[in-house]
Amino acid sequence: MHFQEEKESPDEKKEETELSTTDYDHPDNDTDPNEIRQNSEGNIFNNDEFRETDETSNDTEDKTDPVKAKDLYESAPSYLHGEHRQLPEHSLAYKTLHAWRFGAVIEAIFLFVFPAAYWGASQFTALPTWGFYALIGITIVWGVFHVFIWQSLSWSRWKYQVYEDEVELMFGVIIKRRIIIPMIRVQHVDTRQGPVLRYLGLASVTISTAATVHEVPGLTIERADQLRDQIAELAREADPDE
Repeated sequence: MHFQEEKESPDEKKEETELSTTDYDHPDNDTDPNEIRQNSEGNIFNNDEFRETDETSNDTEDKTDPVKAKDLYESAPSYLHGEHRQLPEHSLAYKTLHAWRFGAVIEAIFLFVFPAAYWGASQFTALPTWGFYALIGITIVWGVFHVFIWQSLSWSRWKYQVYEDEVELMFGVIIKRRIIIPMIRVQHVDTRQGPVLRYLGLASVTISTAATVHEVPGLTIERADQLRDQIAELAREADPDE
C-alpha cells in the first residue's frame, strides 16, 4: 500500500493566515488601537485615584483626637449635689512595709544608747541595777511594737485616690488625716528614691503646692512614673492659663 501525502494548496494557506490575524488588525473590526491604549491609560489613572482615595481615608482614620488625662478619672464627689465621699481605695506597694520596718529597726538600735548610757553612769555613781535591765526591756518591747505592729498599721491605713480635679490622701493610726489637694493648686510633681527604696524597686511621688509638699511614700517605679505624669497633666488641664 502506498500512502499519498496531502499537500496544502496555496488557497488554504492564505485562508489560514487570514484567520490567525487579531481582531484589531482585521479591516472589518471597528475597534481602534489608539482607543484601546487610551482606555488602558484611563484605567490606570482611575486605579491611581482609588489608591489616593484609600490612602486619604486611612490617614483620616489614623488622625484621632488625643485622649485627655481627665477623661481617665472621674470627678470628685460634690457636696452641693449631695454626693457622699467614699474612702480612698488605692494602697501603697507592699514592699513599702519592708522599707518602713528597716527604718524602724535602725531607730530601735539607736534607742539602745539609753541603756548603754545608764550602764556607763552606774560605773561612777550608785545607780540601781534594776534600772539598767528595765531600760533594756522597755527598749526591746518598744522596738518590737514599733517594727512589727506600728508599721503594719501605718501601711494598712495609708490610702490615696486621684480624681479629675483633686488628689485625696488618707493616713494616720491614732489620728487619721484626710488631705485634699486641688489640681489647680499643684505647682509641680516629681518622684524621689532613697537608697532603701531604690534597692526595693520603689519610688515616692511628691506633690508640691504653694503652701507645702505632700508625698505618696511608696509605689512601684512604673506606678510612680505613671502617677507623676498623670497628675502633672491633670494640673495643666485644670489651669485656665495653660
